[in-house]
Amino acid sequence: MSKKNFYKHLVTLLCIINIILIGIIFFFHNEIGLVRVTTEFGTGYDFFYKKKDMHRIFYIEPVGERDLDQLSDEAFNELSEFCAAAKEDGRLYKTSCDSYFTKEVKRRASLRPHSFILTYNGEIYRNSPYIMQYDKKTIEGITNDKGETETVYVSDKNDVHIEIDWDAYFGKEVDEYSK
Repeated sequence: MSKKNFYKHLVTLLCIINIILIGIIFFFHNEIGLVRVTTEFGTGYDFFYKKKDMHRIFYIEPVGERDLDQLSDEAFNELSEFCAAAKEDGRLYKTSCDSYFTKEVKRRASLRPHSFILTYNGEIYRNSPYIMQYDKKTIEGITNDKGETETVYVSDKNDVHIEIDWDAYFGKEVDEYSK
């Protein structure tokens, strides 16, 4: 075999390998997605089969061990994008996008955002600790510079109970005087 024939066969082989690699990349880009999954053990990555015409490669499944109603709007939107891209027969889809996800989508559609300004006797409590209770949930937070609480989604703002966390507001001194 001459040197010329060797190089000719080598170039042909390299072209075939490149075509195969391009085909594999094209397949993965069109059919396979990569998702970041959060679990109780940390964050990992997993592959899933994408629906037709989903062109992004990377998605986020932020639920982990949390309830869907505990997710922020941003995290819930990321989950919604993942659920829109994943095929229904996939393991990850069945784990994250089941009927509970559908119920949460409907529940969130019926809710309205509410934030509250903490006042007492006309005084606005800025940067003050508070305890908020609604829908069997308790949130502890600190008001912002305007005295506003974190935004919560509820159907009726009258179902929310908020009080200033006086123990945290005054520190541990309150406990000492109450004895």
